[in-house]
Amino acid sequence: MDVNERGQVLGTLVDADWSTRQGAVWDRGRLTLVGGPDTTVRAINNRGQVIGLTDGRPFRWRDGEVTYYGGAAGSQVVLLGMDEAGRLVGFVDNGTSRELVTWAL
Repeated sequence: MDVNERGQVLGTLVDADWSTRQGAVWDRGRLTLVGGPDTTVRAINNRGQVIGLTDGRPFRWRDGEVTYYGGAAGSQVVLLGMDEAGRLVGFVDNGTSRELVTWAL
């Protein structure tokens, strides 16, 4: 869960048995879904950009548009945060080592 200075609230919706996750943004009384099933959201910046993972793949969402970022095949990606420009920071864990990674358009 995260909140930005504009009052937008980011969270994750789950079904009754916690088997499906979906990201969501609550903004001025309106709920907007982010990503598809099996989406985990991590942060929202003051520009309303959301970062998260869908099927283990990092993405950035803004106004209904999704940009996916590459991850190493067979590795786990962990997102740590995002700056106001929309650059992502996280790490990739391949099972034997972890590498700090940044993603930017």
